[in-house]
Order: sequence, then structure tokens, then C-alpha cells
Amino acid sequence: KGIEDERGFELVAKALHKEGDKSGKTIFLLPPPERDSVKEKLFQAAISLGFKESDITVFSECVELKECYDYVYITAGNTFEILQYMRDNSLCEPIRNWVLQGATYIGASAGALIAGRDIEFAYDLRDKNFIGMTEYAGLDLLDGGVVVPHRNRKQLGTFLELCSPELVARYKTIYCVSDERSLLLEI
Repeated sequence: KGIEDERGFELVAKALHKEGDKSGKTIFLLPPPERDSVKEKLFQAAISLGFKESDITVFSECVELKECYDYVYITAGNTFEILQYMRDNSLCEPIRNWVLQGATYIGASAGALIAGRDIEFAYDLRDKNFIGMTEYAGLDLLDGGVVVPHRNRKQLGTFLELCSPELVARYKTIYCVSDERSLLLEI
């Protein structure tokens, strides 16, 4: 769940509360492509999280990016579509660099999966590859690991049993995060 959802907002707010005051901190928000109604919800959620309007960047093709951000939020939605949108707009490298320079990465569902080595688990999470993606590399922010969203530990075990052993063996670490929790990792 993302910050545009009430429960997702609560989880992110609780996790970010530990990081202190957000005034003077910048945030980059990536909404799903062609969903203008979500852009305003993300903007309002960022304000509610304590960010100043002038420090919030909601991505669109015409927005000018800052050199670096303190927080990066990647939305929920179809994983293939969102990753392709990031690639089409040359966002993967800047986002990866921002995080490696210290930005806090917030990934909701698809955004969590995109943070990992690749997004191939998206098939097993029932995302449809309607765009015909054939290159599945994610941002690889987790040193060869991957996050499986919408699963607790017990559900992850069952999920992995249904996946091909070759796919599972590919990852250095497999993290899970249920819809009732948030996952914070130091990168």
C-alpha cells in the first residue's frame, strides 16, 4: 500500500517519524504513469508527512529534477509498467544515485520490488507484462537481494515453494513485507 492509501500512509508516517523533522528535506514522488488523480494525492500525502510544498517534486515529463533528494517514493501499481516508465524517462540512474548518496527509498508494492536485483517475481505476484518487457533488471539497491511485497514470513515460504528453484537461488537475500508492515533497510 502506498502513501496515497490511508493504511499505507499510516505505515510510512510511522516509519518516517523516527527520522525526525522533514522541514528543509526534499522528496521525489513517482506516481503511476497517466494517473493524474494520484499525483495530487501523493502531493497532499507528502505535505501531511511534514514536507514543505517547495520541497516536493511529483514527477511528470516536464518537471525539472533536483541534483539530489532526501527521500524517494516509488508508487504501487503494475511493476512492469512503472519500471518501464522509469526507464523511458531516464529515472533509474538518478534514483539509484540519490539512494546511494543517502536518500531514503520508499517503495510501495511495485516500488519495493523495483528496488531489488530484478522484478521477475512480479509474474508470480500476478502482475501482467502487457508492455512486453524482456529486460527485468531493477535498481539493485539491495546488493543482489529482492523484496517480495504483500507477504508475511509464512506466506513468503509458501510463495517461494511455488516459484522455480532457479529463480529463488538467483537472489542473495529475499525480504518480505506484508500489507500490515513497513520494511526499513539501511543501504
